[in-house]
Amino acid sequence: ARFRLFSQRTADILSGLIEQSIDFGIIRHDAVTAGLRSEPLSPLRHALFVPHNLSRGLCSDNLRQRLGDLPVATSAGGQFRERLEADAAKAKWPLRIELSCSSFTQAARAVESGAYAAVLPDVAAVQLAASKAAQFDLPFLKSHVRRLVLALWLPVFCAGVLTTQAALQFDVFLGYDWIVPQASWFPVACE
Repeated sequence: ARFRLFSQRTADILSGLIEQSIDFGIIRHDAVTAGLRSEPLSPLRHALFVPHNLSRGLCSDNLRQRLGDLPVATSAGGQFRERLEADAAKAKWPLRIELSCSSFTQAARAVESGAYAAVLPDVAAVQLAASKAAQFDLPFLKSHVRRLVLALWLPVFCAGVLTTQAALQFDVFLGYDWIVPQASWFPVACE
C-alpha cells in the first residue's frame, strides 16, 4: 500500500464519501449522514500544552490567572474553535489566541518552537513528551469530548466494489512506531 498524508475537514471527508472518491474516513459522530455506516472509535479530549520556556511557575492552581498571558495557537476555524472560544468566555477564562493554524499538526509544531502554547487533542502528549512541554487540563473543556467514528459509504461496500483510490482521511494523532520512528500527528490517506 502507498500512503499519502493530508488533512481535510469533516465536510470535505463527507463529500468524498458520498461522491465515492474515498471509501472510508474518520469523522465526528454527529456528522454521520444517511447512507453512511459508522463504527465508534475512542473519544478525543483536549488539553493545553505549554512549552517549558513559557511554563515556568505555571501550575494547575494559577493556570486560570496566567492563561491570558500565554500566546496560544489552535485551529483556524470550524466547530472546535467556535466551541473553545465560547466555552472559555462562558467560564470566564482568558484566552489569547495569537496563531490560527489550518491543522492541529501545525499548532503542535508551534508548541515545539517554544513560542506558543496550544490547545490540542490530549493524545499529542505522545509527540510533545514531558521533555518538550507541560500538559494542563482546562476545566472548561471537560464537556468538549469528541466522539469519533469510522464512516463508510454503504453503496460502495454493498456492491462489493472498492475504488482504486481508497482513502482513509483524518486529522488526529497517530503513532506508528513501526512506520514512523517519531510518533507524529498526521492525516493519512491509503491508496
